[in-house]
Amino acid sequence: MTNPLIGNERYLIDTNILIVAKNNYYNPEIIPAFWDWVLQGHTQGCFYSIDKVSDELKKGKEDDYLHLFAIENPSFFLGSSDINCITEYAKLQTWANTVWTQKKNLNKTSKAIEVFASETNADAFLVAYAKAHSFIIVTNETSDLQCQTNVKIPDAANYCGVKTTNLYELLLAHSHNNFQFK
Repeated sequence: MTNPLIGNERYLIDTNILIVAKNNYYNPEIIPAFWDWVLQGHTQGCFYSIDKVSDELKKGKEDDYLHLFAIENPSFFLGSSDINCITEYAKLQTWANTVWTQKKNLNKTSKAIEVFASETNADAFLVAYAKAHSFIIVTNETSDLQCQTNVKIPDAANYCGVKTTNLYELLLAHSHNNFQFK
């Protein structure tokens, strides 16, 4: 069976993928090959993220690996303020307001909508950019339309017709067993 992710796809990497990788599985001091693989994928025109993710990473300590990664790799982070992205962002906000205001606990759902619409939260911008520019989103989040505390990236992506995947599927599609990009 062929892996459905292999081809000319381009991927947008969510903040949580980078943070969890650094903090849990692929500490750059122990497994720098993972981070080299991410940059190889970027060099091949396959892996990117957006400026809002860079902003989230820069909230960390100045000597933190991901803070430095965001500063040292500006081409990895695409600008999310083009007209196509903003148009998709507006559609997402309308959808979120419509879907989430129908939930039972309006106090929690109002907060979820507020966070999703926040200019400092990358999630809605990530989905909007993926829709506007034909990317697949790589995230640790899973769909949960019953969640009342936050809008999940896979649910917003599904609404827009944007594919999502996780890091392990991305590794299967684009990594040899030694973190060499394929």
